[in-house]
Amino acid sequence: MLESGGLQQGNNYLKTTRERERNADYRRLDIAAHRAERIRRVAARAAKFSPPSPAIWDKSVAELDRLVRPMVKRGARVVFIRFPTSDEHWKFDEERFPRARYWDDMAGRISGAWLHFQDIPGLSRFDLPDTSHLDMRDKPAFTRLIMDKLREIGIYR
Repeated sequence: MLESGGLQQGNNYLKTTRERERNADYRRLDIAAHRAERIRRVAARAAKFSPPSPAIWDKSVAELDRLVRPMVKRGARVVFIRFPTSDEHWKFDEERFPRARYWDDMAGRISGAWLHFQDIPGLSRFDLPDTSHLDMRDKPAFTRLIMDKLREIGIYR
C-alpha cells in the first residue's frame, strides 16, 4: 500500500504517540521496496537542487549567524546537529553539499555548538533501514550517544 507521498505505509509501520513521537517498526515492511522508493525520491530531490552560488551562500551564513548570535549572547545554548544518512543517501548529500564546503564552513562561522554524526563515536554504526531513519528499537541507544556528547561539551548536565 502506498501513501500519497509514495512511501510504503502498509502494516502500520509508523506509530505516532500522544506526545507526537514517531516510532518506525521497519520489521513490518518490505524494506527492500521501501528503501528503493526512498532512494528514488532522494535522487529526484537531489537532482532538482543545485548548491547556492558563493555569494548567496555567504549571505545565508551571515544571516543565520545574525539570528543566532544574540541568543547565544543572552545565554542560550544553540546546537546544530547533522543526523545520519547512509549509503546512497549519504552519497547524494556529499555530492550536492559536501561536508567540508557547507557544514564545516557554517560551524566555523556561526555561533553555537555544531555536532556532525561522523564526529560522535558510535553514531555511524546504526542501521538506517531507509538510509535516513532509525528503527524504533535503536532510539534509546542513539539518544544516549547524543546526550553523552551534549554533556561532554557542556550543553547538558
